[in-house]
Amino acid sequence: MASFRYIVPALAVAGHVAAQTTTSCAAASTFTIQNGGDASALSSCSTFSGSLALATGVAGNIAIPGVQVITGSFEAIGNGSGLSSLSAPALSSIGQDFTLNGLTGLTTLDMPMLGSADTIMWNALPGLQTANTAINMTSSLVITNTGLTTLQGIDLLQADTITIADNLHLTKVNMPLDHVKTQLTISSNGMQLEVDLPDLLWAGTISVRNASSVSIPSLSAVNQSLGFYGNFFQSLSAPNLTRVGATLAFVSNDQLANLTLPQLTTIVGGLQVANNSALTAIDGFSALKDINGAALLTGVFKNVSFPAIQEVQGTFTLLSTENITDDCSYFQSIQGKSNIILGTVFCHGHDATAANQTNGTVSGSGSGTSSASGSSASPSKGAAAGLMLPTSAGVFGLLAVMLGML
Repeated sequence: MASFRYIVPALAVAGHVAAQTTTSCAAASTFTIQNGGDASALSSCSTFSGSLALATGVAGNIAIPGVQVITGSFEAIGNGSGLSSLSAPALSSIGQDFTLNGLTGLTTLDMPMLGSADTIMWNALPGLQTANTAINMTSSLVITNTGLTTLQGIDLLQADTITIADNLHLTKVNMPLDHVKTQLTISSNGMQLEVDLPDLLWAGTISVRNASSVSIPSLSAVNQSLGFYGNFFQSLSAPNLTRVGATLAFVSNDQLANLTLPQLTTIVGGLQVANNSALTAIDGFSALKDINGAALLTGVFKNVSFPAIQEVQGTFTLLSTENITDDCSYFQSIQGKSNIILGTVFCHGHDATAANQTNGTVSGSGSGTSSASGSSASPSKGAAAGLMLPTSAGVFGLLAVMLGML
């Protein structure tokens, strides 16, 4: 409490405290709340000019009445299991960082008027299942390792970065976001997590892992990478997506059976569709014209179609455990004759042998041979011959062999 005398000298004058109404308080540096009495002493400060912090030894229930604005930061770090409840019923904005970290005993966060903070970082809050807030504005939101089951009370319209990860009880991410400037990361939350972003128009980078459903009906552009890894959804649709500024990836989504991006025309980087064990066809890219990097497609595909493709600047690799003879012939022909695929074409199906590369020509036997120069394929010979692709592991093994020969 001793340091609190530096906030407003008039508060130290006992004869005037009861009579006056203080609306602004200030601290030369961070004011540290040591106990409930320190918190209560702020009740006359509608605006606190400076930063507030909870001491690591603070325990029980802490209420900060009266304060509506904190111009600096507000943080509680490393309180362990001591702090059980934190409330600030009038607080509407925090000018800098709002940090809650390592509060293993916190079960109640009650700030119903809090609408904004410059950055929000909540980490290691395993007992916190709900947060009573009204947050709609922040530049950075990081929520990791909490017990939250819902993000109700966080309704952001935009942000620079959002990270929601390792919240094992979280079942839904639903926000009215229209854009995320730099990066949106949703990773390793509850296995039944539903991601519903109905108004999201564009983002810098998007990465989604371990979600049971993803809804992005309005998404029109991603400035950098867009990736889905290890998810549990059966279908993914981005009906309004037209452009991806770097890599587009769908990797190890074991239940993914339907993939539809009907208006996507341009991938500035590469395309990767790999190890999605239920995806038997790549036929949802009906408008795709340009892949400015490489294309790597591995899996159990029975047919692969890019009817509008005009240019692939890098290597085109298609490896399947199924018979894709006709598809391989098509991609070889547009590489060798039409010069649509500017890099090497590697294409192999389930009964193909491994390829040898001689003088720029890749050849093999069986369904799905490939030719980098467009020349006719001939049976391969040597140690690599006879390498079959009966399983997904064989697909990736063959790819490793092929890349090792380059």
